[in-house]
Amino acid sequence: MSDDWHKDTPEPRHWLFYVLVKVGIAFLAFALAARVFGYI
Repeated sequence: MSDDWHKDTPEPRHWLFYVLVKVGIAFLAFALAARVFGYI
């Protein structure tokens, strides 16, 4: 991860929402994979 990752956000004020969306997508992908492979 580069040090200027925050430049990818269209609105710096919404960086928290941007991070939460990224985490949420990663969590959903993990949960889906776990369920498909029978871990859940």
